[in-house]
Amino acid sequence: MELPITPEAVKWGYRLFLDREPEDESVIEEKIANHRSIEDLRRTFMISEEFRAKNAVFPTLSGHEPPMTVEVGSSEAELQEIFTHIQNSWTSLGESDPFFSVLTKGRFWQSQITQQRIEEFYESGREEVARLLKTLARNSVDVSSLKTCLDYGCGACRISRWLADEFETVYAYDVSKNHLKIARKYLKKQGVSNVSFHQLKKLVDLSNLPQVDLVYCVIVLQHNPPPVIHWTITQFMRALRPGGVAFFQVPTYREGYRFLCQEYLENVPQEGRMEMHILPQKEIFEIVRNENCNLIEVLEDLSASWGLSNTFLVQKM
Repeated sequence: MELPITPEAVKWGYRLFLDREPEDESVIEEKIANHRSIEDLRRTFMISEEFRAKNAVFPTLSGHEPPMTVEVGSSEAELQEIFTHIQNSWTSLGESDPFFSVLTKGRFWQSQITQQRIEEFYESGREEVARLLKTLARNSVDVSSLKTCLDYGCGACRISRWLADEFETVYAYDVSKNHLKIARKYLKKQGVSNVSFHQLKKLVDLSNLPQVDLVYCVIVLQHNPPPVIHWTITQFMRALRPGGVAFFQVPTYREGYRFLCQEYLENVPQEGRMEMHILPQKEIFEIVRNENCNLIEVLEDLSASWGLSNTFLVQKM
C-alpha cells in the first residue's frame, strides 16, 4: 500500500536525511505538492546537494559484489524492436511531460510548469556544460580545437543551449518529435542559430551520425536496454574524428539487475514508462578498445541513485 505524503512525513524527511527541521510551512507544502510518492520524496532528499555534502554518498564498488547477467548481443531485428519500443515510450513522454521527462524533479511536471520554472530548467544546463569543460581542462584537452559537437538525447535542448556557446556547430539528436519542437522554439527565441536538430526514427539512423569533435550524452543512455546502449556507444566512437572526445554517462552496476533479450521482448514494459538499465564497465572498455579509442577518465556520479553510475571521457586515436 502506498503511503501518503503528510506534513509529518516531510518533517521526518528533513530530520532523517538533513539532520534539521524544515525552514517553514511553505517548504513542507512545496514538498507535498511536488512529489507523487514517499519513494519520490525520499529520492529528492537523497540526491540533494545538502544530503550529499553531509554524507559524501557516492555509490561505489567494494569488490565483493556478485556478477550480473547482462546480454548485450542481439539480432538486428531484435535490436530494432527494442529501439522502436523505447522510441514510442519517449515520444509519449515528450508529449505528456516534456520537461519532467528530461529533468525528473517535481517542479518540472507539466501540471506545475511556469515560465519561471522553464527558465530554471534551461539554466540548469549551464552547470552541466561547465562540468564538461572542467573535465576536458583537467585532462589537457584543448577545447578551442573542438569545433563540432553532437548532443545525443538532447530533449528540449537544456544542454544544447549552452553547448552552442562553446562550439561552432551543435548537432542535436533525439527520438521525441515534441522535445525537438520545444527545443527549436526555445533556441529561436534565444537567438541561437548554430544548432541543427535531427529526429532519430530508425535504428539505422545511429549508423549515420555526423563526424564530430565531441560527443555529449548524459542521463540518456540509462533509459535504453543494454543492447541499445552498447550499439549507441559504438556509434559514438565511430562518429568521432581523430583526437575527438566523447563524454557520456551510463549506470554500470546494480546488484540483482538482469537482462536477457528474449526475456525482455516477451515481457516488454508498458510504453510511456521511464525504464532504467545497466551496461557493465567491461563492455564499455571493450567497445573503446575495439574502436581505436583511449579511455581517459572514469568518474563516479549520482545520475542513477539506484546503482553505480559512471561518466566516461574517451578520446579517438
